[in-house]
Amino acid sequence: VRDGEFARIFERIEKSGPSTLEEIQPLTFAAVGDMSCSSQAHKCFDIIKAADVDFFLALGDFSYGDLQTCWINMCKALGSKLFPNNIYPMIGNHDDDESGTPQNREEIIIACPHMTLNGWYTVTKGNMRFIIMDTQMFFNNPNNPTAQYSFVKSALEAAKNDSSIKWIIVCYHKPSITPNEKDHAGLADLRDDYHQLFD
Repeated sequence: VRDGEFARIFERIEKSGPSTLEEIQPLTFAAVGDMSCSSQAHKCFDIIKAADVDFFLALGDFSYGDLQTCWINMCKALGSKLFPNNIYPMIGNHDDDESGTPQNREEIIIACPHMTLNGWYTVTKGNMRFIIMDTQMFFNNPNNPTAQYSFVKSALEAAKNDSSIKWIIVCYHKPSITPNEKDHAGLADLRDDYHQLFD
């Protein structure tokens, strides 16, 4: 863990939470990724459906094959409360041409109306603002910002200036911090360029 990063993150979470019971707006949500189409994935979807959550953050890598059909069908089986309007995906490397195909990406964007062609967007639920990023896109230095960097910076500023927002949650597929560098190294560019925005 670099420079006590985890400790600082949890300290910020503890300090930034709602200060009174009146500020707490009860919402339940599921957040799951790396699902593929295994029996375990089907069990996971059964749990999500039984929990009757308000929305579903889909954290990427929905298929390890050529098509997203199975994952999309599992989403449809969750029912109209969630699909398609309350499922919020983020693109993983297996949903793009890094480890999958461009068709994988298109299928997710077409199936989920909140997705944008460039893969980043915001979602507001109660007093929570979710900023969805796309770790498949190139991360550049803030001195020469990419479109995604500019979007995230503006979205963070807008959320901070909105008195109705008590929680700002940034979501993305690939890790920026990880205790196991051997399997999935943290994205140093994302960490160095973006974490300063998150403070």
